[in-house]
Amino acid sequence: MTNVWEGRQGNMASATAAVAVPCGNRTREKETWKGAGSPVGTPPSGAAAKGDLGSAEAKKQFCKLRYGGVHDLEQVQVGYLRRLKQKRRESGVEAWSLRVHHDLLEVPFEKFCEMHEEEGQFPFHLICYFKAGEDVIWECEKKGKVGSMRDSFSGSPMKSPTTKHESTPVGLIQQTGWELLPDECWIHIFKYCRTRELCALAQTCQSLQRLAGRADVWDLVFEDLYGQPPGEPHTLAKGGVRRACRRSELRASHWYDLLPFTEEMGPFDINLVQMDGRKIVGADGPNLRIWTHSGRRVASMKGQSGVISCFDFDADHILSGCDQNTVKLWSVDELKCVRTFRGHDDPPTSCLLVGSIPITASLDGTIRMWESTQNMPIFTIQAEAGVVCMTSDETNSKLFSGGPSVDVWDIASAQKVSQLVSLFEDDEAKLVPLNSMSYSQNLLAGGSVAGTVSLWDTRTSELCFSFGCSSDGLRSSSPIRQVQVDDWKLACIAGEGTSSVLFFDIRALGSKRPYLDYCPESFMTLQCETVVNSFHFHGTEVIAGCKDRRCRYWTFSKPAEPCEEQADSPELGSRERKKKGTVPKVRGRYPKRRTR
Repeated sequence: MTNVWEGRQGNMASATAAVAVPCGNRTREKETWKGAGSPVGTPPSGAAAKGDLGSAEAKKQFCKLRYGGVHDLEQVQVGYLRRLKQKRRESGVEAWSLRVHHDLLEVPFEKFCEMHEEEGQFPFHLICYFKAGEDVIWECEKKGKVGSMRDSFSGSPMKSPTTKHESTPVGLIQQTGWELLPDECWIHIFKYCRTRELCALAQTCQSLQRLAGRADVWDLVFEDLYGQPPGEPHTLAKGGVRRACRRSELRASHWYDLLPFTEEMGPFDINLVQMDGRKIVGADGPNLRIWTHSGRRVASMKGQSGVISCFDFDADHILSGCDQNTVKLWSVDELKCVRTFRGHDDPPTSCLLVGSIPITASLDGTIRMWESTQNMPIFTIQAEAGVVCMTSDETNSKLFSGGPSVDVWDIASAQKVSQLVSLFEDDEAKLVPLNSMSYSQNLLAGGSVAGTVSLWDTRTSELCFSFGCSSDGLRSSSPIRQVQVDDWKLACIAGEGTSSVLFFDIRALGSKRPYLDYCPESFMTLQCETVVNSFHFHGTEVIAGCKDRRCRYWTFSKPAEPCEEQADSPELGSRERKKKGTVPKVRGRYPKRRTR
């Protein structure tokens, strides 16, 4: 017994040992080098160490040879270091250890792939060189002993490969099939990825992060979203293409991925409705109603002499016009009328607050800008015909009016700048009267009485696209009663008596030919119980005024889960009942300190 113990002590004193290390559902041997203290995964100094330094280059060259098609793979030879494990007797009774040796082996390329595909891994850190006949295709830069071994390789018939190792070495790189694809294949795969998928792939590894950050990859994503590559006449700065794609996809993800939370709120039978981030304003008959996004009523303002036909509001004022040819300016803080404007011969059809300056338009063909402190207009613009709808671009000081024609006005000089073409028919420009207009970020949208929606780029005054709008995807001649647009989507009400609001993704419509027989498919339809009188969206929220019912409200943000009522729980007393939005008290959790 003494000799056995002494032998084991001598074996433990040496650095050579075999230890079973748990790895998932199996065990793995952790082997150490005698006198070096390094695991098997870290090759010793010499030939093995030189091969590990070029693992990245070896993998890259391996992919080029396998998928590039430049060399005949039947003539390509692979030189790599084969690991041999031999048992060596140590002192002491039953004291054994495994010693790892390396031997240079040259095999055909296809045989090398078959050997290691069965194992599911490729030892790139052990590859020394690739040869095609007598010509060396690639060789590890710091060859050391590897070069001398290759130079002395006899070229004798191929040595038969050894059987699988008894245990998987720690340092062997785990490889799968997708990691062996060359860069060209990944670029082709990226063509079919959307922005979110491309960002997710970039987070998997460094190689995909490098490829996903290339400018040409994001140019393809931009072209898939917007229908045309980024370039003239509006070139984006460096990094602007990726930023534009990510921002647009982030805004659209709330509408595509989340289910809307809907409820009824507000007064009954609202004819006109608008909202911002703080409040919702609606009009029913001669009254203006204000309520919050949670449905709480704020105020009702009465005093209009007739039925309200149009209104607009900002943070401080509300401007409304009625069918009695009068326009009133209301104060949001005081909740009363502060000014009344008279001067139109026909009922006003559209009104705007541009920088707190009231602007109104009427069927008499006049556009008037009013002084908020007086009842007199600052100036009057005479249009060619009656104005039905109107919108503005406050950044560039432009005013857009719609009716029988679409005109662009300069607010500062009150002069007409240009006239836009409504649609194309038989390759000829044609003017179609508009019912509604909307502007957002250099994009102007208009809905016509012929059932078409037109989109213009206000920077170039060019028509981007015109399409027929219908809920069933077919061409319809029903008029577009209302339209609203932002940077990536368009919403509209098509036809009289419709009970739905249609939403279209307009980012890629500019690449299509503006023919009227084309009707894009809506990505979402919001349905109401009765006829929709008016609608408005802001951020991820939509409000619609319905006939003979309360307003229908949708939100695409995740609603907060309601607190469960625990008032009837027998475990809690009357003083410990859970209130809404609070945490119930637990007796004895924080006991009071008692003094002596």
